[in-house]
Amino acid sequence: MFSTVTYNKGASIIRMTEHLLGFDVHRTGLRNYLKDLAYKTVQPIDLFTALESAGNQAGALSAYGSDFDFVKYYESWTEQPGHPVLNVQINHQTGQMTITQRRFDIDTGHSVQNRNYIIPITFTTGANPSFDNTKPSHIISKGVTVIDRGVVGDYWTIFNIQQTGFYRVNYDDYTWNLIVLALRGADREKIHEYNRAQIVNDVFQFARSGLMTYQRALNILSFLEFETEYAPWVAAITGFNWLRNRLVGKPQLDELNEKIVQWSSKVMGELTYMPTEGEPFMRSYLRWQLAPVMCNLNVPACRAGARAIFEDLRVFGHEVPVDSRNWVYCNALRDGGAQEFNFLYNRFKSHNVYTEKIVLLQTLGCTSHVESLNTLLTDIVTPNQIIRPQDYTTAFNTAVSGNEVNTRLVWNYIQANLQLVFNAFASPRTPLSYIAARLRTVEEVVEYQTWLNTTAIQSALGTNYNAIYGDSVATYNSILWVSTIEDSLSTYLTNGNDVIEPSTSTTSTTAAPTTVTQPTITEPSTPTLPELTDSAMTSFASLFIISLGAILHLIL
Repeated sequence: MFSTVTYNKGASIIRMTEHLLGFDVHRTGLRNYLKDLAYKTVQPIDLFTALESAGNQAGALSAYGSDFDFVKYYESWTEQPGHPVLNVQINHQTGQMTITQRRFDIDTGHSVQNRNYIIPITFTTGANPSFDNTKPSHIISKGVTVIDRGVVGDYWTIFNIQQTGFYRVNYDDYTWNLIVLALRGADREKIHEYNRAQIVNDVFQFARSGLMTYQRALNILSFLEFETEYAPWVAAITGFNWLRNRLVGKPQLDELNEKIVQWSSKVMGELTYMPTEGEPFMRSYLRWQLAPVMCNLNVPACRAGARAIFEDLRVFGHEVPVDSRNWVYCNALRDGGAQEFNFLYNRFKSHNVYTEKIVLLQTLGCTSHVESLNTLLTDIVTPNQIIRPQDYTTAFNTAVSGNEVNTRLVWNYIQANLQLVFNAFASPRTPLSYIAARLRTVEEVVEYQTWLNTTAIQSALGTNYNAIYGDSVATYNSILWVSTIEDSLSTYLTNGNDVIEPSTSTTSTTAAPTTVTQPTITEPSTPTLPELTDSAMTSFASLFIISLGAILHLIL
């Protein structure tokens, strides 16, 4: 019932509504709701009407016309799962923007079960870029809507200012080209950091779901070569890690790794691998995110830096900077053997600061030393007070994923200690799901499924068998999916960026935006791809409970 989707969607809708009403009006509505209904049983409609009343009293909703129904707006998000993607087609010679909304589906791009959302819209253009005003200028509720941009000519246009709305945005090719030129140019920082991060996240999801080719996606993402801010790079790390995990064993992986190293050279050149006294927190935090990737990609400066910092700890007792411990510890374990593992494991067992123990527990699995890994696994699944039961899942998952070679080693351990491992977890699916997610080839999946289908294992799994086998099927489909994107990926990695030259330049003129409906435009077709893991399903009940928690946080 509760998941990261539930928490994230609840917070995102509250944030979107806060920008729709304005901070002060939104807070007033929440306070009135809690005050007027204190100690009473409430329904979701009570919250919606309290916010609507505050908005009407302050005139915050008057700009959207008498047809706008705030309660229906909220219900369009809380009574259906997921979120929409806006497909924006812009005629740069007339300024007309045709917006088609569809529910986004991570597997197929567009959901076949489509119901419109009521979406607050914000946008800005390169003619007069402004990312400060997050108050929506339009509300759209139809499948297809046409908005006048208010300016004509070859200007980039970006929707969802500061990513305050809970929707993705895909543009026509020409508009994407204008955005790419801006992102690659000297004025790229005129586009807000959050919107640069939004573009990175959206593009990765569009490529994954089939709405965009990877050749096109990487052309857009090429601006990362000049990017040095936190939000875009964190979005990029997530996207690249997901893709890299699925390319293991494919020739494109090495080429993609080289491209990531190339694109990150500017930001890592500024960050360096050593913290400086008094540096801003976000710089330190960005290093914490990026350095592990660089070491994993075998960047010499990262590997050498991590080794030197670790030896300074091991030999001289000089503590590793807090925000560098994750990648320094992990790199030392990957490069080392029993000596490095024993040093850090003894540190884990003797340390009395819990946050440090967690960092160590999250990195000990980076070792590829078989005896050391088996020691760690045994202490995870044995009730010996070395590792707390509530930390079993974290430690076991890290043991599987901390080093690429560990999947096979941990699976061997499970087979040799089946009952011991199963007894340590509430469900045998927990440890086996980590194995299934890390299988890299069809041959590995078939071998794993053959093992699952043996009589002894089926008996041991009992009613969990179908779910566990289903995890392997999802991995199998994911591996097959890679074959559908290999050509597109290879084309970009071989040929590099497309040459972009806008050709319809027109002098800018400005007009007041208007909204009209044009229902005759055909909506984009839905591509078909193999099913992948992840779901966007969110129940209304869980969303409402989480929303109440967020409300209390906002008010108190």
